[in-house]
Amino acid sequence: MREVVGADDGWGARIRLRSLADLSTMRRRVRNELTVAGIAASKVDDTVLVISELATNAFEAAQPGSAVVVRVRVMRPPGGVARRIEVDVDNVGVPVDGDLTPRPEQMSEPSALDGRGLSIAAKLGRLVVEGRIGGSRAVYRTPADD
Repeated sequence: MREVVGADDGWGARIRLRSLADLSTMRRRVRNELTVAGIAASKVDDTVLVISELATNAFEAAQPGSAVVVRVRVMRPPGGVARRIEVDVDNVGVPVDGDLTPRPEQMSEPSALDGRGLSIAAKLGRLVVEGRIGGSRAVYRTPADD
């Protein structure tokens, strides 16, 4: 399920999730790796929450039986401290096109059930959700420190 990718500028992992059942294992592994990378506990919690929400959304929109791919990177200069956390979540699904990032007015409705995870992600970092031919991609970026 996990493949560490070469990252001279930090740590990185590519995680292929085959079902929602893989989420708990992914959360534990990402939490452990971010902690080992020296990321503050509150930022680890936020990042694990965002990844879980984005992956869950990706499965809900995915073609049945297809995998969701999560890429996580901790960016740091050689020998330096972590500067940024980058997360990409990709799925294969109904062909869509355009920017699916929640708008501010969508994020302010606390009673809305749909889009709550995207709203959380957008408030904790920079989020872009793009529909594309054959699926979608959520891109999340946040500073590594609080």
